[in-house]
Amino acid sequence: MQDKADKTAFDHALIDLQNTADIVISGVAENRNDQGNKSGWNGTCHMLTESWMEAHRIEHLQLPPIDAKTHLFAWLKPRWEEQAVVYLQKKLASFPS
Repeated sequence: MQDKADKTAFDHALIDLQNTADIVISGVAENRNDQGNKSGWNGTCHMLTESWMEAHRIEHLQLPPIDAKTHLFAWLKPRWEEQAVVYLQKKLASFPS
């Protein structure tokens, strides 16, 4: 992608896929030069959500959105710091229930 418009379209497509939970950010990768030294910006690694869930042994459930949110936060609360849970609750508040 040499043209800025192509990069912008690509970035918007990634955001759309993340917002619909079709893909997740699965990590970052450091760019290295020929000598093995860190060079430039880190790259973001994406995975299809289904593949990520399978890799983490997360069961795929067919739930209405409100039940999915309840199930998600019941799973997250004992694992995440309270501040992170509150942040995600605010982020998901705008999605339809």
